[in-house]
Amino acid sequence: SRYTESQIPVVGTVRAGYGALAFEEDYGKEYACVKDPENYFFLVVKGDSMEPRISDGDLALVHRQNTLDKGTLKKYIQRGNSVILHPFNPAYEEMVIKGEELDHLYIAGKVVETKAKW
Repeated sequence: SRYTESQIPVVGTVRAGYGALAFEEDYGKEYACVKDPENYFFLVVKGDSMEPRISDGDLALVHRQNTLDKGTLKKYIQRGNSVILHPFNPAYEEMVIKGEELDHLYIAGKVVETKAKW
């Protein structure tokens, strides 16, 4: 289990805002140094709700997993029986997800790295 420079697929875009899904498309490949490349994908970030940490047009390297402790395109906070999605950009409000809304929360993975595109 060594880290190796691997080509990781860029599978689509994701809005840094709320209520947005990544669309499965082929945007090519980018290099990343990971242990298990089959468990990663890149998404192109759209929007500014995660400024200044993640910018519009950045590539987000996502590790495939269906649960999180913290860290998404929103800061993920588990609080009791609810989840808080907190943007880094103070111009945006956090979102509280609870009750039946939690049944519709889909976690595709955890952002582990971003790359700025120039």
